[in-house]
Amino acid sequence: MKIFDIPGVMGQAIGVRGGLLIASMAGVALVLASSSAPAQTACAQSDFNCDGKPDILWRNYGTFNAGKTGVWFMNGTTYLSYADLPVETNPDWQIVGTGNFNTDGKPDIIWRNKATGANSVWLMNGTQRLSTATLPAQSDPNWQMVGVADFNADAKSDLVWRNKVTGENSVWLMNGTTRTSTAELPTWTGTAWQAVGVGDFNADKKPDLLWRNSTTGQNTIWYMNGTTRTSTANLPTQADLNWEIGGAKDLNNDGKAEVLWRNQTSGENAVWNLNGTKVSSTPFLPPVNVYAPVDRTASNGLTSNPRTDAENMILFLDSQAIAYGQN
Repeated sequence: MKIFDIPGVMGQAIGVRGGLLIASMAGVALVLASSSAPAQTACAQSDFNCDGKPDILWRNYGTFNAGKTGVWFMNGTTYLSYADLPVETNPDWQIVGTGNFNTDGKPDIIWRNKATGANSVWLMNGTQRLSTATLPAQSDPNWQMVGVADFNADAKSDLVWRNKVTGENSVWLMNGTTRTSTAELPTWTGTAWQAVGVGDFNADKKPDLLWRNSTTGQNTIWYMNGTTRTSTANLPTQADLNWEIGGAKDLNNDGKAEVLWRNQTSGENAVWNLNGTKVSSTPFLPPVNVYAPVDRTASNGLTSNPRTDAENMILFLDSQAIAYGQN
């Protein structure tokens, strides 16, 4: 029996110290031209089956099926099916996001080794790993890779970093797997404030930064113009700290990012649809067993709290992912 097929067993999406890591792209196929290759049809940065809809990437850091990695194929907030990815058994290697690093228009998977500071990319063709490329190392473990997005509008994925001790923030501007330069972002010294997502919240086609306070439950957006912060805005507070933000981006194709949540206690997953900074609705994603959604209705005989191993899983949705698991 596959890990996906185990009914009634709740797993955990990762992110905030074992919570959810999510982010997404607008589900629109683009055409990219290259001087060295034919035009490519681009998938959203977590769209592993290139259907124009972001998918969800899971990794197991626990002892049960350790190193298991897989993809939920999604239609908005509806689970369709799953696929296995290659296994990485070394728990020091942690997924921190997806992006396009070889200009083929397909999502690649970014990894960071929390022990050595090494960084690498799985170059993917859908769910097939083609090869592995090395990124520059960052040996200081206080620096955490917290997101992936195009911050200089060159159609190439860049890497967002936060120093969990000093509060410094920066972006590695990338040309594929080569770092071309580093841009400094404003510093935020309060260690309770954690970068939890990157997405376009004001429909200006530029990535913004989403923050959550792990003590108070406050949530804030930095509106960005490239690497310049133009303004900030507060979202509603979610004081129940069992709910952890995994990330943000456009799931419903309205041109603006939604906020994705995971409850570490109940195993529930939810989305904040936003109208500006107001929550207009909160659809729920399926609760999660080790990878496949669980029908928690009484007819299936599941208990009201089927969570069993909720610290094992890591969940991403599209390109931005927050490296809380690197603590």
